[in-house]
Amino acid sequence: MQDPITFYQEIFAEFGAVTARRMFGGLGIYHQGIMFAIVFDDVLYLKCNEVNAHVFLSRGLQRFTYSKGGRNIPLSYYQAPDEIVDDPQEAAAWARRAFETAMADNAGRRLEKRPRNRRRPSAATSKKPGRRR
Repeated sequence: MQDPITFYQEIFAEFGAVTARRMFGGLGIYHQGIMFAIVFDDVLYLKCNEVNAHVFLSRGLQRFTYSKGGRNIPLSYYQAPDEIVDDPQEAAAWARRAFETAMADNAGRRLEKRPRNRRRPSAATSKKPGRRR
């Protein structure tokens, strides 16, 4: 049986070099350090957003969800079409879209992060230079 990491590296070979990390009982698939796909229960899911979700939904591809506290939590990953396993060009095209979505999502997160306000010392605890108490 082939190692799952090697399997996905072969599928996405035309797209470019990919790495994989084991996570929460599945795999995260990365290109240039950005996760664009996940694998759980031997099902490949690709990164998606509200702009391209209709492409997945129109093909009947399911959204990835996991259970937590009795609730189903959806993530922004949708099942990949079966044909990418046998068609390197198709695999590269789907991977490229997922990677571009992941890059845009990461860029948006960086913009949302703001530097924390640094706490300034209160007047009672600050010492002015040259003054002794």
